[in-house]
Order: sequence, then C-alpha cells, then structure tokens
Amino acid sequence: MIAARVIGVSAGAASQTIQLDRGERDGIRKNMGVITPDGVVGKVVESYSHASQVLLLTDKDSGVGAMLADSRIQSPVGGQGEPLLVMKYVPNDDTVNPGERVITSGMDRIFPRDLPWVPSPKSSPAIRSS
Repeated sequence: MIAARVIGVSAGAASQTIQLDRGERDGIRKNMGVITPDGVVGKVVESYSHASQVLLLTDKDSGVGAMLADSRIQSPVGGQGEPLLVMKYVPNDDTVNPGERVITSGMDRIFPRDLPWVPSPKSSPAIRSS
C-alpha cells in the first residue's frame, strides 16, 4: 500500500473526483483501488508524475463489484452523484434488508473481498496495488 494525501477535490457536480499527492514516481498506476482505514473510496483514473486523480464510487460513472454483508447477494454497485450507491440487477426474489452493509465482492479484480464502502473519504487514502 502507498499512503497519500488528498490535495484537491472536483469543483463541479458532474464529476466526483479527488486528487492525491502521489503519482507514477511513487508507483501509482491507472485502475488501482483507493481505500482509507474505513474502507473503499474509489479507483485511480489518471496518474501523473507527482499526482493522481481518483474517481469516487459515488460518481455516476463509477462502479465496483459488491455484495450485501449479511445475505451475500452479489451485484455491481454504482454511484448516483451523491453519497449513495445503487445496487443494480438484484433479482426480485432476493430479500434485501434495509440498512444492510455493502462490501466489496472481489469480482471486479480491483478490490479484495469484504472491504466496506466509505461514503466520503474523511481520512487519507492509500492506494492498493493489484
């Protein structure tokens, strides 16, 4: 893991990204997962020499392989542009309990299984190399 600090955030509502103070010189590559001690926040979409840009899971263009912690129902989740995720393609006959935690499924090969999702990165992220 590579520790990094948030040095910027996107100004527009159309894209939810953060900029980190680590880049290619530090071993950061495109599509690396980004986590905090609290869980998953996004993935690297651009890596520059001394910085990188991270697309947050809450962005409308973001998505991650996920599952519900208790029922273990697996389905991709994506952002809506606000601190909510939408779990897509859950069969109607599956029971989903309100408030059930969403965790990573490991199926996207970016994040390992069973990491929690973090609505907003409050602590300094670390980049996970795959």
